[in-house]
Amino acid sequence: MDATLCRYLGLPEEVGVEGIALRRVVDLIHTADSTEFSNAIKNSARTGSSFRQSFRLGATSERAERLQAIGHSFFGAQHTPGVCTGMVFRTARGAKSAEAELTDHCIAAYEFARKSNSAMVQYLISMALIELGYQIAGFEPGRVQ
Repeated sequence: MDATLCRYLGLPEEVGVEGIALRRVVDLIHTADSTEFSNAIKNSARTGSSFRQSFRLGATSERAERLQAIGHSFFGAQHTPGVCTGMVFRTARGAKSAEAELTDHCIAAYEFARKSNSAMVQYLISMALIELGYQIAGFEPGRVQ
C-alpha cells in the first residue's frame, strides 16, 4: 500500500519501498489539517488505540483532495510516533462509503478481539481489513498492485 500512498501524495512510488517518513507525510497535508492529523497519530501511539483521520493534501488549497487515514501508529526507535500501519483512501466531502462504514465496524471488532486475547479472531479480521483496503483503493479482486 505504500505505492498507493505515494500516488496520493504525488511522490515517486519507489520512495515508499521502505516506508515514508511521517514528517514527510505531515508536510504534504493542508496546514489547517496537519496539527489534528499529527495529534491523532501521537494519541494512537501513546494509547495503543486506532486512529481515523480525515485530511486534505496541499499546503493551502481550499480545493485540495480529501483523504481518510485509518490505522494504528507505534513509537519508532527514538520513541517518537513514526511507524504507522493502516490504509489511506479518497473520500468525498462529508460522505461515508459503505467500505468505510464496514471498516469502522471491523476495526471495532478487531479492538474487541485484541482486548479479549483472541489471536485467531484478530488474524481473521485483519484479513477482512486488508480486503477492504483493496476494495477502497480500487484494486481488482485477486490482483495486488
